[in-house]
Amino acid sequence: MKAVFRNADQTNQAKVFYGILTPSDWDNLNTPIEYSLYTLDENDIPLDATHCKKKIRKLVNKPVEVIGDIKKDSFGDEYLHVKKIRRLRYPVFKSLSKMFGETFTSDMGEYAIAI
Repeated sequence: MKAVFRNADQTNQAKVFYGILTPSDWDNLNTPIEYSLYTLDENDIPLDATHCKKKIRKLVNKPVEVIGDIKKDSFGDEYLHVKKIRRLRYPVFKSLSKMFGETFTSDMGEYAIAI
């Protein structure tokens, strides 16, 4: 995961990450309760987004920009503490794909993954 963190853009002390927001754990009703950011180099960065749970639910499986800090939990595992998250619309995400040269196509359309 160090490559993901090394390549993130810095804004003051926070870093900016790009990727697809994915669920990483579900409750017994099959509702997502934990999330991660799927990045260009196929890493899932666990997210701590406790303050924006309602907003984050609407962004599942969408391209997003996440601003936050890398933290460590009590086991020493790294996660991204989310300060801000926003959906990237297709033209913005497509321009990022040109910078990084990575796209994929699904039944829902063409997407780019960038870090």
